[in-house]
Amino acid sequence: MKYLINLYSQFIGYRFAKSWATSESSPKTLALLDRYIELRQMLPMVTVRRYGKIRSAHFGNHVGSSYKPWKATQAI
Repeated sequence: MKYLINLYSQFIGYRFAKSWATSESSPKTLALLDRYIELRQMLPMVTVRRYGKIRSAHFGNHVGSSYKPWKATQAI
């Protein structure tokens, strides 16, 4: 199930980024952002080792991956 949630959150993040580029404060854009955040928070926490440090993060793409979910919220 976590794989589907992760995939869906990436799709919603992409839609949010596109919507943000055209209309930053529309209700649709803000609803997509809320949905994206909700989906990311549904993912389980995992322990990852990055740059010699142990960190906790939600399952999915993290530091060092080719696609970072936070890019969607930055409209990148």
